[in-house]
Amino acid sequence: MEIKKTAATSIHELFQRWQFEDHELTARIDETRKWMHQVAERGTPRFGEAGSQLTQLRAYLLMHFDREHDLCDQLENLYEKHCPEVEAMRRQATHDHQQLLSQLDEFIVKLNALEPPFVSWQAAIEQVERFADMLEQHEEQESESILALTACE
Repeated sequence: MEIKKTAATSIHELFQRWQFEDHELTARIDETRKWMHQVAERGTPRFGEAGSQLTQLRAYLLMHFDREHDLCDQLENLYEKHCPEVEAMRRQATHDHQQLLSQLDEFIVKLNALEPPFVSWQAAIEQVERFADMLEQHEEQESESILALTACE
């Protein structure tokens, strides 16, 4: 399935698009996790390359967050009356997105340092796992909010 450029015609269709976005993001994160674990098996840390991988993930996240913002606009347009729940969801998502990007930026800086401040490659993997867990929790919360709003249609 590909994300359509046209506006969703129903909340159900919008939720399907939202789920597709989440699936694509999960696949990207899983690729990074898999790569880091493969590097661990080889025994030679590749901190700078991990920084590059996460920089690519960050670029994807920016596009993902923009698409979610667009989907939020579409959601507002599907309601005939002003819906404060959508606006609250948008404010929370914007706040979360800024925090997630800030944390990722800090992590990328650490990975790209001449002397990365990690006691081991495993410690770097654990930080990536924590970030991925926070991101997945955020995405689940957004999906739950969208799903709750579909019941209001």
